[in-house]
Amino acid sequence: VYGGYTREFPYFLNDFWLATLSEYANMVVEGVEWQSVEPRPRTPPGDFLLGRYKHAAVDSKVCSLGHGLEAQFTPAEAKHTYPGVYGETSWCQGQVVIYGGATEAAIDPAHPAHPHGFLGDLWLYNASSNVISQVLYDTTVPYPPRRSGHSMLLHDDSIIIYGGMGAADECDGSVCGDVWSFNVSGPFSCPEPCSAHGTCEWGFCLCEEDFLGPLCNEQKCPNSRCSYEYQHHLYDCILCDGHGTCLTNGTCLCDSGWKGEDCSILHCPGGCSGHGSCKLGGTCDCDPGFGGADCFDVFCPNNCTVWDDGVESGMQGDCVVLRDPPCCGLEPTCKFTEESETPCTERATGLEVTPSHKVSATCVCADTYTGDDCSVQIADLIIRQNA
Repeated sequence: VYGGYTREFPYFLNDFWLATLSEYANMVVEGVEWQSVEPRPRTPPGDFLLGRYKHAAVDSKVCSLGHGLEAQFTPAEAKHTYPGVYGETSWCQGQVVIYGGATEAAIDPAHPAHPHGFLGDLWLYNASSNVISQVLYDTTVPYPPRRSGHSMLLHDDSIIIYGGMGAADECDGSVCGDVWSFNVSGPFSCPEPCSAHGTCEWGFCLCEEDFLGPLCNEQKCPNSRCSYEYQHHLYDCILCDGHGTCLTNGTCLCDSGWKGEDCSILHCPGGCSGHGSCKLGGTCDCDPGFGGADCFDVFCPNNCTVWDDGVESGMQGDCVVLRDPPCCGLEPTCKFTEESETPCTERATGLEVTPSHKVSATCVCADTYTGDDCSVQIADLIIRQNA
């Protein structure tokens, strides 16, 4: 049982309930136990149908065995085998087709019930796998006006709808007296011929190796793998090595921390400048004495000792950084050239890899301090030496 209307919010229902009547020898005496069903939305497109009432639904005792298995049968056998045999395929529990109905009128022109509350969407509930899917039929050719309270039956692979109530501008006098047929299963049930790059089964396209998308009209990106699960009518795709987004033109948009045409190369800012290791997520784990997002920054011992007398503070020496060769990152070899805009003491921003180079950081102490980190006062040192 699906949908309906109630006088309490949310008014228009989209819940599913199941009662297995064959389990009860005497329903009058035993009663019937209802079970709530929560269908999973199929992706793509991944939407879920709106609450409604006065819709129509039919049950089909067929399940897709898949194009590969169908090819093993002769045309006469395929007529009885494709897309499945209810009761003979262990996982086959049939399909439920839902079309149209009425719901709350919508102001938004993009809403499927705008403006009168009538619906014309087509849904397929796969009872085998508890998956709900919207069937996207072609709207560039004539199709039924939206309606509710109509009749619908299933004949072979096609649903046939008749009558119902509709909007006055779509059905004469708001009463629909037309008859429509639509193929919901079999190889001709897709709104387009899968863009000539796939095979159609139960309204869904099984794409060829180099294509993907609901209509097989998107190019597959490098290092992308998709498999189609016949039982659930679900695609399982790993795109761009699992580290990026596959664009419709067949190129990868890599996640942060990855690069390459297939997003398979771990990448950190500046390649960690040769002074750290690149970790998952694109962050650098810098060597001791180095820091910054790309490990380019180098620190002097103890930061040349900071002093603080409660009023003022400062360092007891200056940190002098020397790079060999002098490097600003503008040259591939990290060497100074006449074209260099700076004396190459800092790297340029946005570099893929900062060229490897030697670097040192030394404290040049103020007049009254000494030591590697300028932490020793010269006067104290003289006193200790003469003691």
